[in-house]
Amino acid sequence: MNHTIAQGNLEDFVATRGQTNLRFRASVAAAETRRPEPWKLQAVATKSESTRLMQAGLLGNALPSWDVPTFRAEVVPHVLQDMTFGLRASRRSLGGSGAYVHWLTPVEVERTVARFEADGTPSDSLCVQKCAPDHRLTLNAEYSEDPIPYLYYSRLRLPMREALRQGGQEARGLAARMILKQVLTESSLADLDALVEQYPGHVIEFSAFEGSLGPIPGRNAVVWEARQY
Repeated sequence: MNHTIAQGNLEDFVATRGQTNLRFRASVAAAETRRPEPWKLQAVATKSESTRLMQAGLLGNALPSWDVPTFRAEVVPHVLQDMTFGLRASRRSLGGSGAYVHWLTPVEVERTVARFEADGTPSDSLCVQKCAPDHRLTLNAEYSEDPIPYLYYSRLRLPMREALRQGGQEARGLAARMILKQVLTESSLADLDALVEQYPGHVIEFSAFEGSLGPIPGRNAVVWEARQY
């Protein structure tokens, strides 16, 4: 017999699978014990590699995500059919264009997967992710320190790509850091700084929200990707 899970309890459902907080902390602690100076990991050269790191919990606080077979087998039977998800495709699989389709019900996810496959996109390059609560957005941003802090951001309550296209602004140095301190919780800011150190020269893409969000307690930002491509 199938059991439904309310939208607000989806985090509880995936928490038994993810253990994101433990993996992220363990990976940072392990790297601290063996890192050379400066601490550098392999460059994240593709979107599919960034997605793999996110799903493994190695980018810190992120919304639950699944490959297509796992979504079909472990999520769809247990959720309300009007719940919404996003479908992300790697840029490599789409010839460099990239795609993220928002607000899909499970049935619409299947239809969109079929459309991508018909266009030549393999299903193993697709990632299904829980939709973010855009009505709680406070910041969509891309952050890097190469060599000084640089923030490309928008405060529009829209999905990342649309928000940056319609209302993107730049801040550098102290101005960038002040915006981060105003918007992020102390824990989320510490996580962001850890990612910048762990992935030097990369852009960290994230969104911040009113109130806590995601599987790691005390965080109000979720990370979408780390990239050097």
